[in-house]
Amino acid sequence: MRAPALVSAVLAGLAIAAPASADEAPPEATVLFTKGRELVKAGNHAEACPLFERSLRLAPAVGTELNLGRCYAATGKLAAARKIFERLVKAIDAADDPQRAQLAQQGLDEVNGRVPKLRIELGMGMPRDARVELDGEAASTEKDLPVDPGPHTVSARAARSVIYTAREGALATITLDLAERPVRRPIVWGLGAAAAGSLAVGALVGVGTFSVRDAGRKRCDTVDGELLCDQRGLDLLGRARTLSHVSTTLLVAGVGLGVAAVVLELRHRREKLPPIVIEPRGDGATVGYGGAW
Repeated sequence: MRAPALVSAVLAGLAIAAPASADEAPPEATVLFTKGRELVKAGNHAEACPLFERSLRLAPAVGTELNLGRCYAATGKLAAARKIFERLVKAIDAADDPQRAQLAQQGLDEVNGRVPKLRIELGMGMPRDARVELDGEAASTEKDLPVDPGPHTVSARAARSVIYTAREGALATITLDLAERPVRRPIVWGLGAAAAGSLAVGALVGVGTFSVRDAGRKRCDTVDGELLCDQRGLDLLGRARTLSHVSTTLLVAGVGLGVAAVVLELRHRREKLPPIVIEPRGDGATVGYGGAW
């Protein structure tokens, strides 16, 4: 990725962009800043940025912020660089520190020409108070949003999410449309109906089991602690045992089918349509649907 245009200006003004004086800054902050500057000279911005960040946390200084903003711009973190330069342009008094004020303004101008922006709109059917999120954070639909180059996810409840790959200097408008609920699979209805039927038949068979058992017991007598029945009574008690097994099997099957139907229904309710993926290419863009089937 190309370094921003103000690199030479910053490198030429080491004294201007230096951190707080050695008497004011902790030694570790100065060491980190110096090492970061050496990495920048060597063209290694990716490793320099964390050093400037740590130095800034230890000793806040305008010079360190200028270098961090420039480092972010060189590594593609344009939105973060823009925030830094915007703050510095407002914070630095040009009358007292004209050179740093000029560097901050140069950095802001250069980044403004590169930073991508997203404009998010709500499509038809979307509630006007819908919470919109950009990369998981709340986002406004009333202004253009600066972002870094690369993929970004725009989402809102009840809307189909969009994955857009931002390009330097481009303004894109993303419209969130109301998502249609996925169609409930026939298997959910089938399992639910089978579960209800199995439970109903199992319950009826169970009720019949008691009737047959009671009828069989009426044809039996207890003699010396043993149950003695005529042939008809034995047949009825045998049938009752068979019916009890059938009833138990149907009830267990009904519960199992019901559980399966509930699990599939819950999955259906959590199921989301795959996101729309927009990938700019040259003068146009490709649009596809992400997700797995």
